[in-house]
Amino acid sequence: MLTKQEVIDNIDLMTKEVAAAREALLKGEILTIDSVNELLDETCQDTLELEPEDAIDMKPPLDLLLEDLRTLSAEVEYIQNKVAAIHKEEAEAAASK
Repeated sequence: MLTKQEVIDNIDLMTKEVAAAREALLKGEILTIDSVNELLDETCQDTLELEPEDAIDMKPPLDLLLEDLRTLSAEVEYIQNKVAAIHKEEAEAAASK
């Protein structure tokens, strides 16, 4: 079982990984957030094992992480839609030749 500080450290690590992924996305680089999913599962389980008064303190940083993940998801979706539109335009242009 992790301590309260270790759980906070894990949340901070995930937040930093998501921020790095968002930065990579803006630069057109490949995203690497593979470890976040597993660490998130472990952190949620570890949070459940904390004393109630310590576990409640995890809500604000977990809420921030959730918001960061939602933002990243929206950004990825936006870029995917843009790429799909470009591919569609290219295919239509090629078909009209």
